[in-house]
Amino acid sequence: IVSFGKVTPEQKQEFEKFELKIYSWDEFLEVGNDKSFDLPVKKKSDICTIMYTSGTTGDPKGVLISNESIITLLAGITKLLDCCNE
Repeated sequence: IVSFGKVTPEQKQEFEKFELKIYSWDEFLEVGNDKSFDLPVKKKSDICTIMYTSGTTGDPKGVLISNESIITLLAGITKLLDCCNE
């Protein structure tokens, strides 16, 4: 998990209880420079991102978006642009 904010040592310990890692944005950028770092195997059903509503008309909500959903969206856009000669 990557946080755009600071990540405290206490937060890191809490995530480790669930066998997860959390990185601050700066730490995440450093990981990207480490060529020996192995990314975990991804599945189509894995969560890619969470899309949030602002909550202006009610409570804020989040929708889980899977890797497969993102790929499907991009494939649809590619087909649309091919049809339009773009």
